[in-house]
Amino acid sequence: MNRAIEYTKASFQIRFRYKANSILQIAGTIIVVLIQYYLWSSINMDSNVGVENIILYTILARIILSLYPDYTTIRFVADKILKGEIALYLIRPLKLYIIVFFNELGNLLYNLIFIFIPSIIITLILVDLPLSVISLENTLLFIVSFMLSYFLSFLLSYFIACLSIWIINIWGILEFYDALLLICGGTLIPLSIYPEIVQKILALLPFQSIFFTPLAIFTGNNSLVNNPLLVQVLWIILLIGINLVVTNVIKKRINFMGG
Repeated sequence: MNRAIEYTKASFQIRFRYKANSILQIAGTIIVVLIQYYLWSSINMDSNVGVENIILYTILARIILSLYPDYTTIRFVADKILKGEIALYLIRPLKLYIIVFFNELGNLLYNLIFIFIPSIIITLILVDLPLSVISLENTLLFIVSFMLSYFLSFLLSYFIACLSIWIINIWGILEFYDALLLICGGTLIPLSIYPEIVQKILALLPFQSIFFTPLAIFTGNNSLVNNPLLVQVLWIILLIGINLVVTNVIKKRINFMGG
């Protein structure tokens, strides 16, 4: 465990060196938040979802996006594969996915302290958030759901990174994945305002469990599935199995190539 925590510390310290990037990221987040706030505030919607819920959802969606595993997980694994360094990580006492996960936890800790919290404080100062829709019960469920969604997001990022063993340039796949999260995951608008037939299709995909589910719980929007926390757990179990298989395939492929 101590070895794993060292990866978290190292990742945090690396991010801490580039404070200017954090300032720019906060500034960009606040600009988008203000745009979302004034845009939705000026819209009169005939929907079963209240405008206040949508305003809170879209603003929190923009801010909380900084906490999820991003390109760092994919870069960490893909670069090691492309540079031929992955064999050194596969023979270490710690499993590869454990190393990558604790490395990503360092990024999470940094983003939470230096991006998420400042962005929340500035947002609360600049705009009048409809906090009345939030309840203590939903907040507690949100915390559990967020932890599950974070792990699910990590597993998908890890899987995409492992594809580089077959696909040299995975950035096209990454852009496609980002588009799926935008459209099918609810990172832009709540999925509950989509047509019903579209909601039924999206309920079959893991993307809504990554982003929409925790925010829907927190803001009081209707979930696309029954027992959303259970659905998140089932997706996690499935992806753990898939990633274990993919990791073993990478090991065999490297041994076959003389790595």
